[in-house]
Formats: sequence, structure tokens, C-alpha cells
Amino acid sequence: MRSAVAIALAAAVCVSLAAETAGATSADHPFPRPPGIHARIKLWTRVYAEIDTNGGLIHDNRNLDVVYEVIRWPKGLSPAEEERRIARAKDHYADVLERLASGKTRLTPEERRVLALFPPGTSRASLGAAADRIRFQRGLANRFRDGLIRSGQWEDHIRKVFRERGLPQDLAALPHVESSYNPQAYSKVGAAGLWQFMPSTGAQYMRIDRAVDERYDPWRSSEAAAALLRDNYRTTGTWPLAITSYNHGAGGMLRAVKQLGTRDIATIIERYESPTWGFASKNFYTSFLAASDVERNAARYFGEIRRERPVQHELFVTRHPTSAQALARTFGVDVGLLREMNLGLRDGVWNGRIAVPSGYAMRLPRVAGRPSAEQLAAALPRMEAERPARAKASASKHRVRRGETLSLVARRYGVPLASLARANGLRTTSKLKIGQTLKIPGTLIAPSERPSRAAAAKASKATKASKAKASKAKAARSHTVRRGETLTQIARRSGVSVKQLAAANGISPSTRVRTGQRLRIPD
Repeated sequence: MRSAVAIALAAAVCVSLAAETAGATSADHPFPRPPGIHARIKLWTRVYAEIDTNGGLIHDNRNLDVVYEVIRWPKGLSPAEEERRIARAKDHYADVLERLASGKTRLTPEERRVLALFPPGTSRASLGAAADRIRFQRGLANRFRDGLIRSGQWEDHIRKVFRERGLPQDLAALPHVESSYNPQAYSKVGAAGLWQFMPSTGAQYMRIDRAVDERYDPWRSSEAAAALLRDNYRTTGTWPLAITSYNHGAGGMLRAVKQLGTRDIATIIERYESPTWGFASKNFYTSFLAASDVERNAARYFGEIRRERPVQHELFVTRHPTSAQALARTFGVDVGLLREMNLGLRDGVWNGRIAVPSGYAMRLPRVAGRPSAEQLAAALPRMEAERPARAKASASKHRVRRGETLSLVARRYGVPLASLARANGLRTTSKLKIGQTLKIPGTLIAPSERPSRAAAAKASKATKASKAKASKAKAARSHTVRRGETLTQIARRSGVSVKQLAAANGISPSTRVRTGQRLRIPD
């Protein structure tokens, strides 16, 4: 919801800039590229297409056409050693720039090379100032390529949503910038999902509660992103400003327009001053343009890309609180696959502690010859979760993954932070270690999920056959690779990690599997 301040600023800006044409966009050309941003687009294109995460660029953080060096290191280097190499490179160029700023005349080859990166006649003071603007940008080419592969699952839906809402379809490139098209991405500041919604903004457009966090649902979060981008455009009036608002906020962009008296994105990037107007905000629009270019020319940068295909699905709306395990059994679906298709449900739903809420639209894989979801639902018993007052204390366990905090784990399981800390003898501010096991205090337990005889009798023969087939497949714990599948996709659907799946089959996690290849699924 837009604030009164943002609305008032919008009105003032509209009056003062009614006749302005600089930086204007049109339906045919919604994303202008004024000359002042070309160097930024070029740098981000290199980041997304040329340099992987085992290296990056040492560059000037204001003049992005000044790139001092591309540094690379071998795979497997510790984060501490990476930081040491980055620091040494930055210190080296700071020393070179300070020597140039001192007025030194007999230059070394390295000093001449660095001086040549700047325009002729650059003053000694400017060279000295540049010593304080040295920045490292890690490469992201391998993550971008992985994101291109993943994007095939949802891009058609995203473009359809944008088209139906009258938005430019090229906005579908934004998740490459935000999350590398990873629906389970979570940032250190609390942004989550494909579109990296913060909790406060996400709650305005999606459902976020103890059972559901739709920021992780690629379908729902894409619809929410379309609504937010449309609101940003209506508030700011141009797509460069609307896109930058996705990072900096619409109110912030209106303040920039009012301060400078222009909507021209190049002018705003270079001249706007605000404590919150940092490197990420300044470069958000240009990184989007670069991502859009790389996506459009993926074959040129990465060779042939085989994108994952969308899983054909149908929707089933729960009529009352129901356990995920009962749903999986009734529909003859592996729980791992059901979870992959319904990422908006929190961990507590999948470990049986919290019911799938009434009225929730579950996505089920569409299977040829199987009765519809509504027909199969006749076999589904009514599973009302017990009230907390009647629930027995129960504790499940959680193994800490990279980047997780105590508050994040608490939110995912829908338990109070203080309760989680107390159950594990920790403070609410305690830092977690990767691999650490946490006890999750019980708050809600679903009763027995076994269908009654009367309910089971309503199931069709096709339902029984589907269940038998699923049970046999589960017992065998093997999978025959289908066209277009990747090791990562198979691992997610089977509920195991890529490393576990690779180890079980004596292959590397980076191995490309072949159509028809049979893989063993570890328990």
C-alpha cells in the first residue's frame, strides 16, 4: 500500500514535470538506454556472462568503465582465502593510485597501465579520490546459467501474468538479478523467494503466516511481483524508475525526481544524493538491462541451454485443514514432488506438525488417465488439526543449512523465536553453525491420517492403481531420466540433495545425466 507521503510526492512531481520528455519511455521502447548508463550495462553483462563465482572484477565504484583487473582463483578456495586475495588486489591498486596522485613522473609499466584507464588530463586529486572507490564485484556467470535452466519451469507463467496485466514481458528477466531464478533463495536481510520480497512488502501482496509463506511460491510471488511493479509504474511514471523502485522504493525514487527535477534515469544515477542511495540501487536498472540482454543471447554466451520444462499440474483447493501426508497418499504423489510443487507451504506442514490450511490451492502433478483432483478428493478424510491446548508436546529436528539464522528457522516452523531458543539452550541472538541440529518445540499435531473404510471405499479403481504404482516406485527408489531433466531437478523431486544423489550413483554433482539413464535414489 502506498503511503500518503508517496502519493503527495507523486502529485507534486506530476505537476512540475508535465512537459518533460528527457528519459521518457513508450509502449514500444519501455526500457531506454541513454549513453550515460552504457558502461554500467557493459560491466553487468561481464558479471552475468563472462566471469563465474570463482573470481570477479576490481573496479571503480563510480566510473564503471574503469576496471583494474579480473581476478580468478581455483575452485574450493576457503572464503577467508578469497577475502585475502580480494583485499590484496584492492590494496595494490590503492597504492598505485596514490603514487600517481603524488605526481610521480617516472612511471612503472603497471602505473602507466592504470593511468591509461582514466581520461587524458585526469587530475592528481581525481586519481587520489579514486583510491577510495575501489570495489570488488564477484562474477555470477555460473549462477546465471543455472538460473536460465531453472527459469523454464516458470517463465511461461510469468510472461503470461505480465501480458494479462499489460506489463512489458521482458520484466521476466528480473528474477535473474534478484535470485538467479532460485525460488528458495533467502538473503541476509530477510528477502525471500524468486522475487526476493521482504516480509513487510510481501505481506501487502501475498499470504504470510505460520503455515504459508507465498514469497517462496514461484506462481503466487510472480503474480505479486506483477502487482508491485504495476503499482511502482503508476506511482513513478516510467519503467526505469519503476524497476529501480523495486529495490529502492517508490517513495525514494519520487524524492530523487523532486530533488533533481528530472525523471532521466542516467541523471538520477549520477547526481541523486541520499544516505540510502547506494551501489545496489544505482545499478539495479542497468543490471536488469544486462540480465535481459544475456537472457536474450544465452546461446552466444553459454552455448546450447536446455531449460527445465514446466511440470503439468492441476489445482486442488482444500476444504478443511488437512495433512500434507494424507494428500500425498490420496493422490498417489510422492511427498517430495508435492513439496517441490508447493514451495509456499512452510516446513512445519511437511513434517506433519501443521495442517495444510483450509482453502489453500494445492498444485498436483497432472497424470494421464488418473481421475481428476475433485474425484480423488472423495477418498480424502477430514483431517482437522488438534488445537494447541489439546496437542501433546512434540519435538522434531532441523539441521542448520548455510545462511540460516535462529529467527529464520523459527519463522519457517511457525514457532516463537524465544521458544526455539529455550528448547535448544540458546539466546535469541545466538549464531548457528552449519550442520547444527535444532530441536523444534511442538505446537500443533495432526491426528491420525488413516482414511476411514467408508472414505476409502469411495476411491475409484484408478485411484488404487495410482497408489499401487506410486508405492512400488517409492519402494524401488530409482528413477529413469526423462528428456530435459537435470540431476538438480531429480534431486529436488526425490527429496534428497544433489550431493547425495550423485554419491549414490558414483557420479559428480555437475554430471549431465542422459535420457533413459537409471538413477538410484538414496533413502
